[in-house]
Amino acid sequence: MILANYDVSGIQEYIFQSRRMKENIGASRIVGDVLKVHLPDILKQQYPDDAGQRVICNWSEQPFSLLANQAVMIEVIYVGGGNAFVAFRDVDDFHAVNEQLAKRLLERSRTLYLAVAAVESNGQSFIEDKQRLVRRMAKVKAQMLRPQPPGAFPVSEQENQSGLPITDFSEGVKQNVSRLQWLKLEAIPKGNAQEIVPFPSNVVGYKNWTLELDHMIQGRDTDSFIAIIHIDGNGMGEQLKQKEKEIKRKNLPYSGEVQAMRRLSEQISSGYSEVFEQATISLMEAQHSESGSPKSHYLPMRPLIMDGDDLTIVCLGAWGVPFAARMLEELEEASRDVPNDGISLSACAGVALMHSHFPFNLGYEVAEACCKRAKRKRADEGGSHAYLDFEIVRDSIPQNSNREQLQAGPYRISFGAENSLAQMASSREQCLDDFSILAKCIARIAESKWPNWRLEKLYSALLGNSEQLRFYLQECRSRGYEVDMLLPIDEVGCLDNKQQDIPIDVRKLLLDALELYQMFDQKVWTCGKGGAE
Repeated sequence: MILANYDVSGIQEYIFQSRRMKENIGASRIVGDVLKVHLPDILKQQYPDDAGQRVICNWSEQPFSLLANQAVMIEVIYVGGGNAFVAFRDVDDFHAVNEQLAKRLLERSRTLYLAVAAVESNGQSFIEDKQRLVRRMAKVKAQMLRPQPPGAFPVSEQENQSGLPITDFSEGVKQNVSRLQWLKLEAIPKGNAQEIVPFPSNVVGYKNWTLELDHMIQGRDTDSFIAIIHIDGNGMGEQLKQKEKEIKRKNLPYSGEVQAMRRLSEQISSGYSEVFEQATISLMEAQHSESGSPKSHYLPMRPLIMDGDDLTIVCLGAWGVPFAARMLEELEEASRDVPNDGISLSACAGVALMHSHFPFNLGYEVAEACCKRAKRKRADEGGSHAYLDFEIVRDSIPQNSNREQLQAGPYRISFGAENSLAQMASSREQCLDDFSILAKCIARIAESKWPNWRLEKLYSALLGNSEQLRFYLQECRSRGYEVDMLLPIDEVGCLDNKQQDIPIDVRKLLLDALELYQMFDQKVWTCGKGGAE
């Protein structure tokens, strides 16, 4: 028996290559179809007259049977996390499938890469076979060449970003495009076509995910931001290794080990997708109850990557940070009572807030970097709870070096924020590290009577030296504007006016809140909680 692993790589670069939203949506669809549509289709083509008996692709609906049933020639073990594991009885089938899948990938995607690794199996232990296969895949990826398609000739028109020749005309955007762009635009779900993530049903108001950036911004005459959210599971690799050891100790037969790993893969995929669906439904219900029927049938949100514990979502700018925080909180709740054979869904998130005309790849890189910072802080704090970090990308405003030093995030997010605060150490700095405090501070700023121009001057003063800050605070107090009006007093406490300064930890909190308060929809954070915190 041949055990093979198929891994699609270059996904992020492929999806976020274009500035056009429709191309990113189509690219997302192409990536999702490689292992879930094209691979099963090609496997069945090996035995077209009797594929239902000879080739098994519906792996989640029946036990592993290739070893026990000699009629079965090919069986999908499971698909998840950007990988597919397939068992072949005949090595010729393995080579034929690889050849056809490579051709299909070139025809349908143009520039995606497919890494394939394989090991021979004696049918004794799937866990041991999988571990060998993972090591083999690491070597394949390290040695893998990634050829690019030919570029444009000097006499041909070329596409600006990729440099590929203009060869096709897209009816969707009414423009001449490269073959790569044409493939992405043609892959956009049309009519009743299945989305990569089905839109939640039975919800009043919205009917589908957005297809256009115009549906995802407040308006062209405003500072219209979109948010790119990147969520990644915490310690998923280590968790799976531990589960593999536990499965191995049970001395299960080969098919039993396969079934155990199938259950884990299903738990991861369904767990994250169910939390995302429920968070989306809560968001839509909150928006509907607040403003009645929406002006558009399109929800200003679009999931672009939803593969196991790897999620990337684009949405309305004001929803980005609170929605990511809600997702993390719900994932923490779902992970509170994990059964012995289950796995924790705890995750960290990074959010990039950027103008809608910015390149998507830049926004994704920022969101990914924010997520990595959140994971580093989680590790530094002992490897528990979820963490979120965000960054506002402004090309016209150079980053202030003092701002980098005064970043308060990443912020801790855990289920039951009020209870978690009570359990924390009594130091204010540790308390201000919690996302719920940032959300309360943003709410206080939004409710305060401070005019926007004073808030902007306060932001600049907080970035300046202590003398500048003291001078501005004196001016504000003389006109009845106390900084305490902007702070959650229960957690922070009243500031000492005699000190004529703001402690560094409170200054960091205020800077983040002032930067975010106009791009933070409180309804998204508080929906389903019985009101604001």
